[in-house]
Amino acid sequence: MYDRILDVVPNNPRAVIGKAYALGVVANADQSDTVLEQSISEYQKVFSLPSIPKPLMVAAARACAEKQTHRGKLVPPVEVVCNWGN
Repeated sequence: MYDRILDVVPNNPRAVIGKAYALGVVANADQSDTVLEQSISEYQKVFSLPSIPKPLMVAAARACAEKQTHRGKLVPPVEVVCNWGN
């Protein structure tokens, strides 16, 4: 579903975040590190999109940090939240 939206509107932050969230749900259900990495990658795409409302940026930063923490990488999430969460 989100891929169809992104085909039409590639810079839609809500669609990117939605896709990242959905991948995170699948990663948790399947206990898949590969899908978790895909989720993190989608969240990271948000940071390079133009004109993102701050609440969406903060939500994406927090979600990305949480996913990276599950992956066992603690330093990058702290940087993400510090840069975008304030």
